Amino acid sequence: MKKMTKKTITFFMIVLILLVGCQKQEKVIVAEKEIPVEISEVKASTYDKKIIVPGVVASDEEIIYSFKMEGKISEILVESGERVGKGDVLAKLYEKDYKKLLEISKLQVKSAKAGYDNAKNTLVKSKANYNKAKKDFEKIEE
Repeated sequence: MKKMTKKTITFFMIVLILLVGCQKQEKVIVAEKEIPVEISEVKASTYDKKIIVPGVVASDEEIIYSFKMEGKISEILVESGERVGKGDVLAKLYEKDYKKLLEISKLQVKSAKAGYDNAKNTLVKSKANYNKAKKDFEKIEE
């Protein structure tokens, strides 16, 4: 009897599992707690009390505005906190400052144009002198 076959061992194992698994289990009953509930109808009402709390309100986006050219501000056209849109004029510069710059720029353009015209005339004269000198050289060479 020393040698038991695999079939015999397997049979005893299955019987043992069935006996252990088929035992009656005790059911545990948990008592449910009752919670009292009140039901009320929802009505619209106003709340007269004000709540005042300290705080800082800031925009999530900060935009830095500037002029295309520098100068002194003569007039501010919007108030602090006022809503502005793209293209709105916020402030004006003193006209004297940029009118002087405009006049200076116009004079510089006029001067540059005169220099260009002078250089163009010199070029035309130089070409004429070159052509005359070339013809003279060809005559002398013949």
